[in-house]
Amino acid sequence: ALKINLGKTRNLLKEREEEYRKKLMGKFKEERSHRDRLSFQFTSMGGIFLAKGQEAQALECYKVALHNNPENVHARMDLARAHYRSNDFASTIKELKLVLAIDPFLSEAHALLGRALFFLKNYRGALNSLVDAMILDNAAGRPSPPELQDKFKYLLEKLEVHNRSDRNELVKSRLERFNQCVMHLDLEKESVLGQAALRGLKHLGRVRADEAARPARLKIPKGEAFWQRESY
Repeated sequence: ALKINLGKTRNLLKEREEEYRKKLMGKFKEERSHRDRLSFQFTSMGGIFLAKGQEAQALECYKVALHNNPENVHARMDLARAHYRSNDFASTIKELKLVLAIDPFLSEAHALLGRALFFLKNYRGALNSLVDAMILDNAAGRPSPPELQDKFKYLLEKLEVHNRSDRNELVKSRLERFNQCVMHLDLEKESVLGQAALRGLKHLGRVRADEAARPARLKIPKGEAFWQRESY
């Protein structure tokens, strides 16, 4: 009888522990949801202040938003824009690096990072970031802004990257970074859905019929077409 009672006691304790764990998880999820809502709301308020040219108030809102959710990419991106408008390029770069650590596929973040690095005369870093932005624009089938293309051409001259072979090599090196991200995402998707469906960044943009059957791999579009299409 004693053994049976001990067994029932153990089972009862396990049930209570499980019930307590579920309550804690429920409270955690509720608190997380509450903080996420606050983060989104402060991000929206910051956008209103920024649109009105009230950068100081916008900065306060973005900081509160990030206090509630440090991985709110929209808040951190807007904070970077506010710093950029205030000519605080060092802070702009700091925030954008955090943004891209979370989501490296944001063309606008790469473009703004390139502009900030340009103003700090980090021309090589600026060129790399602009190329990243253009790669993502190209993959999405949209032209890069003329201002970005102008800076790109200026930096090619500034850094003496003159011939097409050097430019193609530059793009290939930046594409490889995206390749690694895509391969990681492919594994994650396969673990969730049971199949690999991300076939490389170029498949996010316009793919010609004769390319569709090639092995999935991020590749630079053939030399001439890439540079002419974007009018670089």
